[in-house]
Amino acid sequence: MLKKILLTVVIMGSFFYTRAQYTNVYTTARVDALAGCALVNDLTYSTFNPGKIFSFADQINMTGYTAGWIAGQYGPLFANKSIGEHVVIGINMCTDFYLSSPFYKRAAVNSDNAEHLATGFPWMPKLSLAMKFGENVFGIGGFVDYSHHELLRKNTNKPNLGGADTIQWTENTEERDNLIINPGVTFSAVLKLGPVYIEPLGGISFADANLEKKTTDITENYVFDSLTFVNTNDSSVSYKPGATTTTEKVETMKDKKGLFYNAGACAFGDIGKVWWILGSWYKNEEFQLHRTITLNGAVQPEHLYKNCRYQNLSWLAGIVPNVAENLLLGIQYDGGWSRSERIIDRSDSANLDVSENAKDTTLVNWGHSVRFIMEREFNGKRFLDKIIPRAGLKFNLSREHQETYWERHNFVNGTIETEYEEQHFNMISSKVNLTGGLAIVKGLVQFDLCFDMLNYSTGVLIGPGMYSLSAIINFATIKLE
Repeated sequence: MLKKILLTVVIMGSFFYTRAQYTNVYTTARVDALAGCALVNDLTYSTFNPGKIFSFADQINMTGYTAGWIAGQYGPLFANKSIGEHVVIGINMCTDFYLSSPFYKRAAVNSDNAEHLATGFPWMPKLSLAMKFGENVFGIGGFVDYSHHELLRKNTNKPNLGGADTIQWTENTEERDNLIINPGVTFSAVLKLGPVYIEPLGGISFADANLEKKTTDITENYVFDSLTFVNTNDSSVSYKPGATTTTEKVETMKDKKGLFYNAGACAFGDIGKVWWILGSWYKNEEFQLHRTITLNGAVQPEHLYKNCRYQNLSWLAGIVPNVAENLLLGIQYDGGWSRSERIIDRSDSANLDVSENAKDTTLVNWGHSVRFIMEREFNGKRFLDKIIPRAGLKFNLSREHQETYWERHNFVNGTIETEYEEQHFNMISSKVNLTGGLAIVKGLVQFDLCFDMLNYSTGVLIGPGMYSLSAIINFATIKLE
């Protein structure tokens, strides 16, 4: 029976992996069911916290999402292996886990390559290493997000030679070489300072875009030269080369200024029978996309600058009281502030004496959430070893403020006509999420399900909609004799 279970899990994992396309979701079904709460020790957080894999040695974790299944997207995949008692290496597969700003999307779309590049970074393996020294754990991770596309398209028109005075031969060539790359490292540690643990973590990446589109149009003119009669029913026409025109246009989109980093720390420990945690993190992502156009080697005045900066500050505080054995209860408050600024300086004309405009958009968000979680472990009977029901409740209150300033200059007959437009937008919203989950364990295999309790299905099966599913193989449970 155990062999059948293992075979089922391996087939499911292969299905998740081979069908994987692009998704920026990297949570597990357990965290989803517990309202995204950070109070539980879960493999999810090893994407930013590589030292976390030490607590999940010799495990494989695969997750799929309902929304992903519909869109043909799956993930993530985690796999960790211990080397002795003090070292664990890990690999995880997910996309866009590090960048929060729309760097990839804006680089791809603005370079006229949205139809050619993938919608997000394809799956690439992220490597992690965790080492334990005494009661302290240190971790480091490395990753390279990479998306590349090349294209060569050529169209040649060779007309039949006839009796026209002048004929044309044309050749149109389009070449694209698009590269968006984001290499980076993450690091973390768990340091025991008396009764308190301190967990610093951070990371840095060097996202870059280098996209080029080159079009070459060649027109060759041939002029009538002579007409020769072979006989009364046949003749030949000869042409001599005339003027040849070559137009070469090169459009490039490059990231001129990129800085991407995050840093933070949390502290946790026990006060009596209550476990507590406090933490805060800051993220900064800054880049400048610059588009230039060259026509026959001459740089054109038409241009596009996009200066973008995304900042995020988040914090949390939570407690888990030790109420009873095999029972997890917890409450967490977390909040966040984010600021997104985009400055666009653009000329849509081939001549700056016609028009130029600039647009400055700033979006500021505040958010506060309170989460309640509950999880209970029961010993299984007969077939199952354990049954673990769980639930999470989240209250969220957010405020969004947006300011847009737009300026346009028209240069007409030596005079400057300037237009201004300013917009302000404010919105306060609240939301409640109720999720539930169930884990079943048999031997070294565990399945976790997460349900959206406020989203009922009325199809063939009536009940709460399934949100995510995780399959876990825990080789650490195998006891070697």
